[in-house]
Amino acid sequence: MEFEEYYLEVWNTMPESIVSDEYFRKNEELFDAITYEFYQYNEMSGSFKPYLASVAIQKVFGSMLAYGIR
Repeated sequence: MEFEEYYLEVWNTMPESIVSDEYFRKNEELFDAITYEFYQYNEMSGSFKPYLASVAIQKVFGSMLAYGIR
């Protein structure tokens, strides 16, 4: 799987309530880097499919929205 395909599968399933379009645009470089790290790990291990990457991002950023960063 190419990175572009992996990326689209991760982000096409992302709920707007977790990562809005505006939040994504403001932090696109960060999200690109995180997604690429997950992609590389998946390429090496085969165990971090796009769905799992999407869920991981949802959980981390959902918690950040709920609790903030201190």
